[in-house]
Amino acid sequence: MARVTSYRVGCTQKCLQAQNDALNSTFFILRQTGPTAFVIKGNDERIFKVFLGDQHQCTCFAFQRDRELCKHICWLLLKRFRIPRTNP
Repeated sequence: MARVTSYRVGCTQKCLQAQNDALNSTFFILRQTGPTAFVIKGNDERIFKVFLGDQHQCTCFAFQRDRELCKHICWLLLKRFRIPRTNP
């Protein structure tokens, strides 16, 4: 099965900023709706659905606008799954 998008060689500036924002944010996992699907909430009480996979997805405005990794996706990858920042 082929990937929908190619692998990343490195991080874009927006991706690096999202990683920094994620590391400085607190989120709570409200529910895990699948092996890689989560409902999370931040301190501001807003709720987001995040799906990790061949194409990561998030219901936040930043992801919908830019189609680039957002802080919610980065938080799950960096904090929940402990994937190092150096992994593209």
